[in-house]
Amino acid sequence: MQWFLGTLTALHVVPALFWAGTTFGMARMAGEGAERMAFPQIGSAAVTIVVGAVLWHFTHPAGVRTSSDTVLAVGAASAVVAAGLQASALPAVRRLQRGEGDLQAQRRRIALIQRIGGVLIVVAAICMVTFRRF
Repeated sequence: MQWFLGTLTALHVVPALFWAGTTFGMARMAGEGAERMAFPQIGSAAVTIVVGAVLWHFTHPAGVRTSSDTVLAVGAASAVVAAGLQASALPAVRRLQRGEGDLQAQRRRIALIQRIGGVLIVVAAICMVTFRRF
C-alpha cells in the first residue's frame, strides 16, 4: 500500500507543480503564452484534482473528520475554485488563438484570472503543507 500512496502522491504533486508554474508564469507575463499553455494548464489542474480526490479517499476514513481534514478541505476547495476560474478564461484564449477581438483586453482578462488563481493555489499549497500540524 505504501508504494501505491507514494505513486499517487507523485501523480498529484508533479502536475500540481506544472499547474502552479504556468499560473505564476502567465500572471507575471500579463497573459503572454496563454495560447500555448492554457489548455495543458487546465489538463494538469484536472489531473491534480482527480488524483487529490483519490488520495483523500484512501487516506481519510469516511465519517471521521478532524481539524486537519478541515484545513486540507479548505486547500482542496481553493484548488477547485482556481481551476474553475482558470477554465473560465479558455474562451478568451480561443479568441487569442484565432486573433479575434481586442487582444490586449483578452490578455488583461487572462492575466487577472491567473493572478487570482495564483493566490488560490498558494492558499491550497499552504493548507496542504501544514494540514498535519492542526
